Amino acid sequence: MLEGQVEAQRQQIEELEDELQVSEDARLRLEVNMQALKAQMERDLLTREEQGEEGKRSLIRQVNTNCFHFFQKIARCLYILTLIHSMILRASYPVSSTDPSSPIATPNDPFNILPPPSPL
Repeated sequence: MLEGQVEAQRQQIEELEDELQVSEDARLRLEVNMQALKAQMERDLLTREEQGEEGKRSLIRQVNTNCFHFFQKIARCLYILTLIHSMILRASYPVSSTDPSSPIATPNDPFNILPPPSPL
C-alpha cells in the first residue's frame, strides 16, 4: 500500500516534470518569436524613417527649385521694369546713348529681351 502511494506520487512527479518541460519549450519558442518580431518591427521602423527622410529631402529639393524659378521670374520682372524706366527717361530727356557722359546708358540685357539694335 505505501509502495503504491510512492509509485503514484513518482508517476505524478514525472507527469508534472513533463508538463514543466513542455511549458519551458513553449516559453522558449515564444521568446524566440518575440525577438524575431521585435527585430522585424525595428527594421520596418527604420525603413519608414528612411522613406520619411527621403520624402523630406525630395520636398526640400522641390521647394528650392520652385524658389529658384520664382526668383528668376522676379529678376526678369525687375529687369523689364528697369527697361521701361530707362525708356521713360529717354523719352523725357533725349540724350545720345552713345555719349559716355550720358546719364542714360544702353542697358545690359542678360535675359535677351531687347530687340537687336537697329543700324543707323
